[in-house]
Amino acid sequence: MKLILQNLYVLQNLLSSHDTERLSSLIQNPDRKYEHDANENNTNYNPGKPGAEIYEKQKLIAAFQILYRGAPMIYYGDEIGMWGADDPHCRKPMVWDDLIYENEVIDNKSGFTAGYGSFSVEQNKELYKFYKDIISIKNGNTELRSGTIKFVYSDNDKSAFVFESVLGDQRTICAFNIGEVELSIPLDFDVVELYPNSCSQNNDSKSIGPKSFKIYKVKN
Repeated sequence: MKLILQNLYVLQNLLSSHDTERLSSLIQNPDRKYEHDANENNTNYNPGKPGAEIYEKQKLIAAFQILYRGAPMIYYGDEIGMWGADDPHCRKPMVWDDLIYENEVIDNKSGFTAGYGSFSVEQNKELYKFYKDIISIKNGNTELRSGTIKFVYSDNDKSAFVFESVLGDQRTICAFNIGEVELSIPLDFDVVELYPNSCSQNNDSKSIGPKSFKIYKVKN
């Protein structure tokens, strides 16, 4: 049993790869089965550059991927906002910061029937910083890498859940609110906010805005 539990911490947490559409494009084209209808045969598929709202949703998804138990596998370029439909569009060359790119043009010659436009190609620096910040938090807190996971709160109606990672006397709490309204989650211990790092402390509850998350470190 101990060996089985150890294996869980190295299982690959994968959201996109060279055989799937890009994560941002997956979010932009919802309400489908995973790895289905992500190419030119889907007349409703939008292969264009995602907007800011899509990247905010990607942050929520990536945060759970990184913070939950397992080894997160980030497909190259997802962390800088690359987009693309299924193979071969998901296999575009890496976008490097020191190069200048022509716009990506999607028109009636592309094979798609939606998402037309001329889209600038560059790294999404804000998204890239987000990935680095969350990875840094995971690397800096051993319980997030090898601690025991337990869900301590969930509310399906409000689309919210909280899990804790515990290792010895170290405890980190990850709270997600993917709903449409702000909510407060009761916490029965003193905490320090690690993300978004407001340095707030409160013994009663924490307010979490809609479509956002927070990471707390429990004070010893």
